[in-house]
Amino acid sequence: MPPVDRQAHNISQRFKDESAKFTGKSDQLSDDYVPQYDLVPHEYRVDAGNEFAFLHNILAGDALCFFLDHVVRSATSYPDACLRVRSRFLFPVDQERAKNDVQRLRMSDFVAKGMSEEAALEETFKVVERMSKKMTKGFASDRHRANFLRSAVIGPQ
Repeated sequence: MPPVDRQAHNISQRFKDESAKFTGKSDQLSDDYVPQYDLVPHEYRVDAGNEFAFLHNILAGDALCFFLDHVVRSATSYPDACLRVRSRFLFPVDQERAKNDVQRLRMSDFVAKGMSEEAALEETFKVVERMSKKMTKGFASDRHRANFLRSAVIGPQ
């Protein structure tokens, strides 16, 4: 097994790009970032204790501050730490805000910013897909996503 300091360096290099980090912003969901980090123990042969210790590499901004201030001292394992970060950044206010943002979304806003219709449609789809993950289970279904997308593209029915 490689030395721990080498493992730490390799992992920090893998997640050095800020776009690969969960910051806790309203349009992000930690569940989109954790699966990439879940590959770390296998690829870098990291044991369970260091898997938890190196978790900070996928965090930035408010999420990193929360992790360092509240999770590091009290979490008992990697899954426990992930659950605490997830629950902190996925509370009802965020879920309602995500629903409202998607309901207000309009493809025409992207076109007005100079995007082609094709690029605007693709961006609209990406936003609906990403934001719907943050909504309560009742609004996260494929049927609701289709309704949100239809409303964003052709307007409310």
